[in-house]
Amino acid sequence: LSTRQKLCRLLAAGVLNDTQAHQVDAFKRLNTLERLGTVEISPAHRDMIRRLTAEGYTVQICSNCISDTIRILKEKYELDVRAFWGSDTVNSPKPNPEMFMKAM
Repeated sequence: LSTRQKLCRLLAAGVLNDTQAHQVDAFKRLNTLERLGTVEISPAHRDMIRRLTAEGYTVQICSNCISDTIRILKEKYELDVRAFWGSDTVNSPKPNPEMFMKAM
């Protein structure tokens, strides 16, 4: 489940109130952003994206990360992708096919 889905369930169950849910969400986003500095994408994956793009393929990223996370990694590694889809851009994240349908 995405963080959003988990927080919604905790809110509905009365385990968290709105303020607490927002605090948890903000903490998770900050923690994720701090950890992005340690994330590495293998040279083989970067090369694959470059080769596919050079050969005329349209490359998109579908991830259960939020869009901000994907955007930061895209910029950090200068990934030449046409679009990216995060869990916050769909109603039902992976494994639901909604994200893939949008990418197609």
